[in-house]
Amino acid sequence: MTPASLAILLATLALGVILLSLGRRGRRLDRTPVCRTCGVDISATLPQSKTCPECGSGLNRPKAVRLGHRKHIIPLVILGAILTLLPISVLRLSLYATLTGTSFSTYKPVPLLLAQARHGNTDAVAEAGNELLSRLNAGTLDDSQLASLVQAILEQQADPAAPWHESLGDIIETAELMQRIDKATYQQFLNNAMVFGFEPRAIVARTDPVPIHIVKLQDRIGSLSEIRMMLTFQDVKLGGVPLDLAPGYPAGNPPRPVRSGMDSRMITAWGSASRVTSTSGGGQVMSRMAASPLPLGPAELSLSYTVEGQPFIMGRAPAFGANPDKVSPPRDTTVSLRIVPENARDLQAIPASDELHRQIVQSVGASLRVRSQGSQKGIVLVSFDLARLPVPLAHRVFLSSAGGELPLGQLVHVAAPDAYPGDPTITGIQAGVPIPDVKVVTLILRPDPSLAANTVNITRYYNGEIVFQGVQVQRQ
Repeated sequence: MTPASLAILLATLALGVILLSLGRRGRRLDRTPVCRTCGVDISATLPQSKTCPECGSGLNRPKAVRLGHRKHIIPLVILGAILTLLPISVLRLSLYATLTGTSFSTYKPVPLLLAQARHGNTDAVAEAGNELLSRLNAGTLDDSQLASLVQAILEQQADPAAPWHESLGDIIETAELMQRIDKATYQQFLNNAMVFGFEPRAIVARTDPVPIHIVKLQDRIGSLSEIRMMLTFQDVKLGGVPLDLAPGYPAGNPPRPVRSGMDSRMITAWGSASRVTSTSGGGQVMSRMAASPLPLGPAELSLSYTVEGQPFIMGRAPAFGANPDKVSPPRDTTVSLRIVPENARDLQAIPASDELHRQIVQSVGASLRVRSQGSQKGIVLVSFDLARLPVPLAHRVFLSSAGGELPLGQLVHVAAPDAYPGDPTITGIQAGVPIPDVKVVTLILRPDPSLAANTVNITRYYNGEIVFQGVQVQRQ
């Protein structure tokens, strides 16, 4: 029992005692002197007699005589008795549960457990969920109780503001294994398995694409669940004007307009029993600005998207999009940003220096591999370890050897302390370029502010050329 619950019970008990006392004392009907002991009218006895003619009590004692007959207030007596007996019963039951080690939740009815799961703190939600799961496994929930329970859990799961514990997800998963819920109900659970958030770049130049970061805020699943979800954008509007969706991973690619609804992201939720760390996930998508200039100033970015959840079992999930009935109805959300002129981008160049160059080269590990077999023969794979990156980078990557320079791609990443949870510390670039038959090459990184502008959270970038000399070429 929590301190708050104990305080409520004690306050209820005190109120019950007060009401019971007031009800038993009642209201005065007249001002006739009566014996306080037996309530007999002694107006004809006083002051001659000093003894009550009915019960023999002495009338000279202090407070032996009371003025007026009184009548009990029955409703107050009943209410006071209820408010007194109820907390006493709960306190006795709680004491018994504490002394015997029995969970107090064992004695709670299903509606009370549901209310506790809906409105309690984290511990209370977990306690209620585990008790309901135990009753499901024990077979003590009939079909109507289970149907009400499942519906209440799904409503709670779909409300991002409601508390959640994975024991509630375990109830749905267990009921599905028992074949006690239908496929549509289970699909609703899969589609609500995550809470998403969307973060656009706060300040966007009028001619730039609009980068949008998808953030997985919470997994609302069971402890054993592994659920893969496909989030697909259906519509993106800025200030009411439709924008074309364009792929934005890896960050910085020039936006390529595609048909609305084509840009999707696959994100996985993991239960605690999977022993896999569940990260923010999601990645970044981009929208191309409308052809006609939009007004400068604050603007609302409206997003419409659908999700499709699938169980991810033994590393496998059924094909997405195979059944339209598995896709959720479109969901809408709105976020704010600000449109500025091209010369007012929210970008700050960090001046180049020998000291910063030395720190970057020492903290960032660079490696290069060349595929020499199979269908990917000749593919160059460049990897950078950015776990200790001291400054944000927005650079294009070139390979330099005796044969000249070859463009490989771009490296865009925030400084290590500013990374999103779950951002990879190893970033790779894959390029199909003809690399010379050499053992050592030089990698050159040249700053490009447009790459930073195409990200959500890079407002500062290192404005210096970075050179990695003596990078070993590994051939596979």
